Amino acid sequence: MATPSSLQPEPTLVALPTADRKKIHIVLRHPLPEMHAGQSMLLDVQLSNDATQSISSDHPLRVLLAYHWVKPDGSYELFAGKRTRLPDHLPSGGQCNLEMRVTPPAEPGKYELQVGLLQEGISWFETSDPQHLQKVTVNVVNIPRQSRGL
Repeated sequence: MATPSSLQPEPTLVALPTADRKKIHIVLRHPLPEMHAGQSMLLDVQLSNDATQSISSDHPLRVLLAYHWVKPDGSYELFAGKRTRLPDHLPSGGQCNLEMRVTPPAEPGKYELQVGLLQEGISWFETSDPQHLQKVTVNVVNIPRQSRGL
């Protein structure tokens, strides 16, 4: 049984100000016209930090990159895909390139991939700035038979 002296307090998270959130930019470095259904791939992303402070995936900020898949009717096929940590602290005025693993839906079709940032335990950046998301239409196709080992 835990005693009061053995309990560790939860680390306190610090929310980035909205003005700083609007100064952190994502660029998808290569087009993604087509992906194979359910097959993960690495997406090349550039992150620029023009905010007044450095950002990182460590406490207390917990800034992470993640994605959503949206169907043609505007509903989510997947909200909050796998999160990707920043490679290190990104200073104010800094820029980094990173790879994030993205898994498309299992069903073929046209989808919108939305890539954005969030502060784990606080909110997605898009909640205060919908323009924050990087959006690209992706055609998700079946894996060719020869790739399936048939």
